[in-house]
Amino acid sequence: EILSADICNYENQIKAIDDVNCVVYLAEIVGDPSVKEKPLVALKTNFLALNSMASLCANFGIDRFIYTSSCSVYGHSVDDKSLLTEDSIVNPQSYYARIKLLSEECILSINNKNFYPSILRLGTVFGKSHRQRYDLVVNTFCKSAFKDKILNVFGGDQWRPNIHVSDVSKCIIKLIEDRNGVSYRQIFNLSNDNLNLKVNDIAREVQKVFNNSQLKIDNR
Repeated sequence: EILSADICNYENQIKAIDDVNCVVYLAEIVGDPSVKEKPLVALKTNFLALNSMASLCANFGIDRFIYTSSCSVYGHSVDDKSLLTEDSIVNPQSYYARIKLLSEECILSINNKNFYPSILRLGTVFGKSHRQRYDLVVNTFCKSAFKDKILNVFGGDQWRPNIHVSDVSKCIIKLIEDRNGVSYRQIFNLSNDNLNLKVNDIAREVQKVFNNSQLKIDNR
């Protein structure tokens, strides 16, 4: 059953949770540029509606709540050789990232012993989707290599923890199926060690697939 409706409407939220035992919250304005363009809409959708939905679930017997947060809550790391864990200091730099962290804190602060949320801090997700995004580094490079036959990289030494959308889906399913409490009230970083790459290296990998494209790196 598909309910196409505004998540910010409380009546729609009540309809959506009817006769379910788990909620996976994915509705939001995604990414720094979009949130910066519509900050009030982002606040309503990404924070207020989310916390309303989580509170509804906690008080109406829906014990499992899965929230997809972002690795952007960690902000900029001075030491680019250290690996960030779930216990690392968070330092969100953008409005989008700050809302993400606030949402995590609000969900985990719900005082209900029968409510078991799980939070996934996603790396940079890539791959095909029905609503394709081209503001993510892998997808952007693929689009440019295919359409323009050129890959322009400025700087390129930034690290990006990447993960394919299918791996995100598999992890969410595992959390849904967890009835032993392993993931209850836990935060998990979700990315792929083999895909933890610098932007320059991502561009080179994309060029191997689109081998008729030209790679230009500007290190200025």
